[in-house]
Formats: sequence, structure tokens, C-alpha cells
Amino acid sequence: MIIRDVLGRELPVTKMYADGSYNCPFCGSAVTGQWARYVACGNPACPANPAFPVEIARTRLAESEARLEEERRRQASLAWSKEYSRSRDDEHRAWEAEQIARARAGGYCERCLFQSGWERAKFIRHRGPCPKTR
Repeated sequence: MIIRDVLGRELPVTKMYADGSYNCPFCGSAVTGQWARYVACGNPACPANPAFPVEIARTRLAESEARLEEERRRQASLAWSKEYSRSRDDEHRAWEAEQIARARAGGYCERCLFQSGWERAKFIRHRGPCPKTR
């Protein structure tokens, strides 16, 4: 069974019962009695009700489509952000590995190579043991 709303959109009924009643595919409310015979929804707030105002249905449809479009944009932005973050992390890990290899090759202290608040690697040679080993 197919139900049509006031805008002409059609949805199939997914849940029917033995007595002929069903759940409205637009709002989910139970359709029984005379409404089931007319293949329409008795819920006054449902666009499948023949008395539902067409302008309100158009407004709700436009709002729903705008929300879906905004969600699609948000998901695309999130995916781009994750990919960008992943690529930046990979670049940073490669840079760190390069700096560690350079420190090892030059005999610099690896513990003091990266310090909190420094935006670069700092190559330090201690005269004695590293003060961070305590």
C-alpha cells in the first residue's frame, strides 16, 4: 500500500496489521477505522492528512532539506579536518624521526632535543650526564 501526502510524495506502508490498520509512513501514527479505508492519515499534524495545509508542508520540507544539506556540509568538513590532521601528524612524526636521527648522528642529547614550548628541535651536548636523568 502506498500513502501520498499533500505535496504528492509517496511512501510505502511498512507495517500493516490483520484488521487493515497500519502505521503512517510519514509520521508513524496508527491509522485505523475510516482513515484506513481512505488511505490517508488521521493525524492533523501529518502531511499525509488531506486537511494539512500545503504551505506548511512545503515550509517543513524546505527546512528538512536545509537541515540535511547542513549536516552533509558538516560531515564533509569533519572528514576534511580529520584527513588534514592525519596528514599533519604524519609530517610531524617524520620530522621528529629525522631530528632524532640527526641528534644520534651528532652525539646530541635525545632527552633535551624536544622541550615543551619550543617550536623547534634544540641540539644540546652536556659536559656531564643529562640533568633529566635524575
